[in-house]
Amino acid sequence: MPDFSGLTSQNFTSKQIGHLGLVAGMIDELGISRIIDEALSKTRNHVLPHSAIIKAMLLNGLGFNERRLYIFSRFFSNLSTEQLFGSGVTPEHLNDDVLLRTLDRIYEYGSTDLFNKIVMEVMKKFKFGTHLLHADTTSFSVYGDYDDEDEDDFRTIRITYGHSKDHRDDLKQFVLSMVSNQHGIPRFTQPYSGNESDKKILLETILKVKQNLNVQDRAYYIADSAFYTEKNLQTLGRHTY
Repeated sequence: MPDFSGLTSQNFTSKQIGHLGLVAGMIDELGISRIIDEALSKTRNHVLPHSAIIKAMLLNGLGFNERRLYIFSRFFSNLSTEQLFGSGVTPEHLNDDVLLRTLDRIYEYGSTDLFNKIVMEVMKKFKFGTHLLHADTTSFSVYGDYDDEDEDDFRTIRITYGHSKDHRDDLKQFVLSMVSNQHGIPRFTQPYSGNESDKKILLETILKVKQNLNVQDRAYYIADSAFYTEKNLQTLGRHTY
């Protein structure tokens, strides 16, 4: 029988993963990391692929949001990073430098294009039948000053004043458009400038979903009253296929 009499609590350390293990496991099971690495190949000799950093951002968003980027790695200090990201991975690997490099690569590729690529690949694994697709927008209020140096870049949104859905007209904002199915699974998402109109955004969103996701099954689109204008319905009718 082994002799454990000489062991004390100082000989052991423990780490946890909690519910984050389920999220990380689903990312791996659905092949999302592979899809990301095909789209965002490494261009520098850093340790972790961009898929691992994006996984870290997703896990971080489930419990450590609204924190400064320079303390990003602290979120993982008490987590078993090897179980979540692979052998040899430590919290020090998940620093703000690699985070910013990944965000730059996402920007270069296009965040909406990357999301659509992931959704298209994952959808192939499931049969949903009829789709009930809910389109809606929400606004995110932000603090601080934002310049418009990249205003001519069509990929760059403007952080500016607009109709605030959280009643903070004193703050600038940006808008996020999203389409989810009847199971709450996001199918499309895209950021917009803070002063964009819901009437315009919802129409563009639905048309992009119809074009990019190429849903083979019957699909019904559901949106709030801001979408239902005569012009929007006529436009959508011309693009029905």
